[in-house]
Parts: sequence; C-alpha cells; structure tokens
Amino acid sequence: MRETAHDAVMERVDAQGKVLGFSILGVSRFKKTKPLEANLTTA
Repeated sequence: MRETAHDAVMERVDAQGKVLGFSILGVSRFKKTKPLEANLTTA
C-alpha cells in the first residue's frame, strides 16, 4: 500500500510500482455535496 495526495485514498501496488487497486477509507464521513477526486499514477 502507498499513500496518495488524498488522505483517504491508498494505492495497492506491485513490486514494480504498478497500481493494482486502491482503498478508500472513511467514505461515510465524506461530505455528500462534494465528490471524491483522486489521481492514481504509477511510479
């Protein structure tokens, strides 16, 4: 797991740094009026 620019989003990466998936933490605490936006990039 690797941190992203957004505190609630973690990237799951393989040994080469390729993104395999992601986790979003604390979804129920997000404001309903603003959508979550996050950029997932490879190293």
